[in-house]
Amino acid sequence: MEFIHTQTFRVTTAFIIGLVVGGSGVWALFAKKVEAPEEQTAAVVEVINEPIVGLVDTTPSTELSKNPAIHVSNQSSGDSVIIEKVVLEEDGWVVIHEGTESSIGNALGATRLDAGEHQTTVELLRATEAGNIYRAVLYRDSGDRAFGLDKDFPVIDSSGGPVMTMFVIN
Repeated sequence: MEFIHTQTFRVTTAFIIGLVVGGSGVWALFAKKVEAPEEQTAAVVEVINEPIVGLVDTTPSTELSKNPAIHVSNQSSGDSVIIEKVVLEEDGWVVIHEGTESSIGNALGATRLDAGEHQTTVELLRATEAGNIYRAVLYRDSGDRAFGLDKDFPVIDSSGGPVMTMFVIN
């Protein structure tokens, strides 16, 4: 009888240890927050603290532009954002961020595009809300065709700021 009790204890202990180790591994894999590296965050905040006016020309152009650009109009709340025009010099991403007038917040959705001029829709992880401010930001693709704030960085315009536009949800 004692052998069976000892064997049951060992199996139960091994099972519990396996659950703890496995659960910790799953938690570590999925609990990782996606944030820009500190040096990238500082650069973005520095640009955003400047007046928003003049950061990006939001007037659509009728001629084909070769410089990176993005145009998004104010729109109704929903699970996606309509991008009226985006121009990329190289393969990249359009990423929608929530935020305020002076700061960029969480990334809500991203769509990968090849170099060129496009109209597209970005599907979001969470719906936009009326009255809130959002930004569409262009990011360079690191080459793996998978978006990550830790490896894909904003496209920089000639003035040294990220190529982006701000819009409001009606």
